Amino acid sequence: MSYHHLRLPIAQATVALLPAVEFKRNGTSFTKNAADWIEHYVIIGNRWNSGELPWLFCIEVSIELAGIPPKAGAKGLWKHCHAVGSKSALCKSLPRDFEVRPDSVSIAGAKVAEALAILSHAVADQVQQIRVRALQGLLSPLPVPPNWTPLNAD
Repeated sequence: MSYHHLRLPIAQATVALLPAVEFKRNGTSFTKNAADWIEHYVIIGNRWNSGELPWLFCIEVSIELAGIPPKAGAKGLWKHCHAVGSKSALCKSLPRDFEVRPDSVSIAGAKVAEALAILSHAVADQVQQIRVRALQGLLSPLPVPPNWTPLNAD
């Protein structure tokens, strides 16, 4: 039995705990418009889920910069965004995966809401490096390794 269907109830439980002014939900995705960038968060099932409980999931993060077109010819998330990564790579204090059972959806939603707030702060710290690279036509992983920012950056 697949528990993939739990993604939507998790997202619904999460949105109830988020400031509606900041985060918008579309299915199992969340978007936050910041000053001059857009943060995208998506709930994704772990590829190793076997149909047994608990169902494991993670949050994928991507950043789209205003005023800078995405790299030509990019595919997947990259065709819309300038940086992509997982929540656990961007913020080491967050677990790699969350787990959920049908009776713990509200708890999982609360954990996702907390993670989105933490991730949004972490993303803000990365935007300048992402922008420097995007202006040079480069895509970035999240987090951007410090040595990946060109030395001639303004």
